[in-house]
Amino acid sequence: MLSWRFVTATVATGTRETLYFKLEQICGRKLAVLYNVANGVLFFFLAGSMITVSSTAIGVPFPSMEMPTFADLYPTGMVAWTIAGIATGLVITLVTVRGYAFVAQMSNVAAPWMLLNFVACGIVTLGKLNTTDVIALLEPAPGTEQKIGFGGIVFFSWFCNAAMHIGMADMSVLRLAQKPSSGWAAAAGMYLGHYVAWICAALLLVYWVRARGADPIKGVAPGPMVFDAVGWAGIIGVIIAGWTTANPTIYRAGLAFQGAVKKLTRPQATILAGLVSTAAGIFPAFAMNLLGFVGIYGTILAPPLERSSLPPTSSQRASVFRPSPLAKLESRSIGMY
Repeated sequence: MLSWRFVTATVATGTRETLYFKLEQICGRKLAVLYNVANGVLFFFLAGSMITVSSTAIGVPFPSMEMPTFADLYPTGMVAWTIAGIATGLVITLVTVRGYAFVAQMSNVAAPWMLLNFVACGIVTLGKLNTTDVIALLEPAPGTEQKIGFGGIVFFSWFCNAAMHIGMADMSVLRLAQKPSSGWAAAAGMYLGHYVAWICAALLLVYWVRARGADPIKGVAPGPMVFDAVGWAGIIGVIIAGWTTANPTIYRAGLAFQGAVKKLTRPQATILAGLVSTAAGIFPAFAMNLLGFVGIYGTILAPPLERSSLPPTSSQRASVFRPSPLAKLESRSIGMY
């Protein structure tokens, strides 16, 4: 949370530039292109993982659709699953093409309700487990081995988002903020989405392993778990959960490729990013290996801070243009990648 507020938001509102533009100023065109390509490709896979998550919810009303497990690398159904993935990806891409202002408006409506869905899942699951002792539930179920401890989860939570905060990728969105304190909004979103919601999601799997005999090695698709807990509201919540992550990720991927290929306009780059992410979302391998993937992703895309990318001084901020309305900044995004 502190990284977003005091590093990313401060730099972003002080420069009003994206990471890709700033990196080219610091390192030159060649290295910036290499970084942008790596950035875009990794964003493709992250967005594709979220499309996979949303597709598991779409498949719940169709019992014949085989859901993927942690062990699946390829589409589990060449027709039904592929159609669900393509439909989900195209809708997400169409929303993203509208620009960040529209993405932000949709997220403001969807995110609070989605969080309540996850909290409801956690409460319902504790009731089914007949306990409120969350600490006791941290212990592995009989016959299973603990793969990662509490400390590992804490460090993973920071490193998996390192590319966004310390790595400055979120300059792409926080440059549109009115003031650095807007970084608290991003930080609060991560606390609720990557702390509270993760705990509630973990409780779902705990219930399925302990009470319904699910294999923790194979896991259970998110869609069926939330449907069992809170019904159709949960299905919509999972769809939105994947969507709210995939939307800004596709937007960032588009900006990265626009920085690498300057002839591309923002809508063209966003459509390209959305199509590739949709293709990746059809393959469960990315979502089912997300733990390892985001660790690599955070390591590659979190470059060390250079002096010129540190928070600007008061005299430097005085030379930067004042915040303009969101729509005006959005219209200028092509010129700043």
